[in-house]
Amino acid sequence: MKIVDEIQALIDKPTDPTLFPIEKKGRILVGKYSVKQSKTGYTVFNENKQPVAKLETKIAAVALAKMLNKNKTPQLEIQRLDRMIAKHTQDCVFYDQVFKTTDDRERRQDLDMKLWHARSKILDAEEKLETFIYAKRLNN
Repeated sequence: MKIVDEIQALIDKPTDPTLFPIEKKGRILVGKYSVKQSKTGYTVFNENKQPVAKLETKIAAVALAKMLNKNKTPQLEIQRLDRMIAKHTQDCVFYDQVFKTTDDRERRQDLDMKLWHARSKILDAEEKLETFIYAKRLNN
């Protein structure tokens, strides 16, 4: 019956509200903070509905809200990663458009490499932001 007691203890244990962001009325609620989309990106608000930060990507806004709930403030790092994603996203749009309009084979190969590089930078930044959002694995 030991396993039954362990399961019951897990069920009865209070859950950290920052573990599960909730979307409600156009906002993402993360503990005491909320994230709302605007025309220019995403704004993180505190419990008094005062803006704390404006970011360009949803993943960065949720990461910041989660870290602020835990009284950890890697805000500069999250903002740096957010700007990196925004910059490389704009680069991808530019490279893709030029790639579609050029006939020069060498230019297309160069643009393809630049596009691949920008996409890999976006993925790297997103992975780093995910480490702020998701709990660490127990085995690592």
